[in-house]
Amino acid sequence: MKEKHRMKDELKRAKRSQNLKRERMKTFFIEAAKEIVVEYGSNALSVRSVADKAGYSYATIYNYYEDLDALLWDVKQSFVKDLHTFLIRHMPNVIEPGALKKLFRQYVDFYLENPNIFSFFYFTLLDDERDHIEMMHNCFIAIRIFETEALVVKPSKKTDASATTCAYAIHGLLMLHFSSDSAADTLRQDLENALLLLDG
Repeated sequence: MKEKHRMKDELKRAKRSQNLKRERMKTFFIEAAKEIVVEYGSNALSVRSVADKAGYSYATIYNYYEDLDALLWDVKQSFVKDLHTFLIRHMPNVIEPGALKKLFRQYVDFYLENPNIFSFFYFTLLDDERDHIEMMHNCFIAIRIFETEALVVKPSKKTDASATTCAYAIHGLLMLHFSSDSAADTLRQDLENALLLLDG
């Protein structure tokens, strides 16, 4: 009986080790793809370019991903985490007046500093577009951190509705900005006008 338990434990440890190695390898490819997006844009993404950046043969990727879209889904999820981390790092003092407005400004700043990430999120569509719908939802989750972290108390229904409307307005402004290549100053002015929604 003891021998049987010992063998089971060894198999579990071996499986955990194998899973860790697999996740580590996937991380290499995810980070390589993210670097390509930031530096060159999503048009430069291919299985071969990601593999070259990661230092592996392109055939190796297929040991971990079915195709490029499967990898890019993980890349998008990783960028969402980066956005969340950025917002947390620049989170305004929760008792400051206008804390929510500052959070929205930080959201816009993230994309102004990383225009290729925005394009990757919203102008690079994967074959399975359930992903795109879910990804947009995840991005709005990132900006609406205020519900738990940017306000001292839970927002009222009025505040919540205003913030949601503002979030969609700002997203629309970002879409217009990056599709028309308008000046950053114009976007910032339009942002300030959208933020007036929070004063209503």
